[in-house]
Amino acid sequence: MGRRASAGFTLIELLMVVAIVTVATVVAWPTLSTFMGRSGEAGTATAAARLFNRVRDQARRRNRAYLVRFDDFSQVEPTGTMRLIEGSTGSCRALHAAPGGGQELQIVPYGQTPQGNYDGHVEKKVGLRGWVAPGEEALRAATLDVCVQPDGSATWQQSGGTPVPIAGALRVLVQRFNFEGGGWRIEGPPRGVEMTFAGGARMGVN
Repeated sequence: MGRRASAGFTLIELLMVVAIVTVATVVAWPTLSTFMGRSGEAGTATAAARLFNRVRDQARRRNRAYLVRFDDFSQVEPTGTMRLIEGSTGSCRALHAAPGGGQELQIVPYGQTPQGNYDGHVEKKVGLRGWVAPGEEALRAATLDVCVQPDGSATWQQSGGTPVPIAGALRVLVQRFNFEGGGWRIEGPPRGVEMTFAGGARMGVN
């Protein structure tokens, strides 16, 4: 009787498989890392839009106005905050006039901003770059207050400005950064959190 062929792999075959996997990983890594980065940025924008929509639902259920304050924008490093403030009435006019009179419910930090008591996930390389008013293209970095009333309508106000209804899409830009050479640099185009007068918010591509 002849001897059966042995099952398994030789050392040379194993080394060849390892070499092929290594080469494939090296070739695919730039594309994979870019995809992972864009995925994190898109996820951050989507989460911000969902949180804004939950605030709209809460305003309807509790019959109160809610202020969503976007702040700490930066074009040179990943930072930013999104603050949720509950008013004592259903009036955005009153809440815009005296935002300090509302109750601060939550502070959501972005990027390198200190987390404080926030225990959610934070993409450390993703921050708020700025915002764009409806019908404009210029990027602003001043504090942005967006107020939602119980009927779902929304108004916005730049710090020191006059509150106006959202006509079109109000966009907050979510930007990915990369740290290299001792400093941060912008990586790729931003994603947008698009808010409309009565249609809620969604993640958009800029």
